[in-house]
Amino acid sequence: MALLKPKQITLTSNVNGEKEERTYNIGRYDGYDGIRMIGLGAELLDAAARKKMMATDGVFAHKLQGVLREQGKFVEFVNGEDGSTVSLDTVAMLKATIPDPDIAFQLMREVHDYNTGFFSSANLYQSSTKWMQKGKELGMKMLKEFQAFSSGKKR
Repeated sequence: MALLKPKQITLTSNVNGEKEERTYNIGRYDGYDGIRMIGLGAELLDAAARKKMMATDGVFAHKLQGVLREQGKFVEFVNGEDGSTVSLDTVAMLKATIPDPDIAFQLMREVHDYNTGFFSSANLYQSSTKWMQKGKELGMKMLKEFQAFSSGKKR
């Protein structure tokens, strides 16, 4: 399958002081697959939230691998020697071309962010920062009101 609107990215990992660099072409999701991929991301977040509440026996890790496997359909590895490309649409190709979890996570984030606007990492971070600031402001306001109320009662 040819990539839609391909974009070339270079990722670097430095696991145990061993610098490794890999180049990939990432593509856009079509609308149909995009909805499914965003749904998989939501399931991944749900699994992460549940992990905090109960034992999941590897469910989260399995879902991470599943998202990477599905994203592989939208990624090509670029051979540094001759510039040839190979699709990462099989687990064997993912294992052969992604040297470590550091690059795997970077690749997942790049593919996700390239294919989403509102749900991109940057937008989610900015939104959550704004929400946290609003929560802090409301909490401080409530605390001041509570202190004023309780100090008025003691008099």
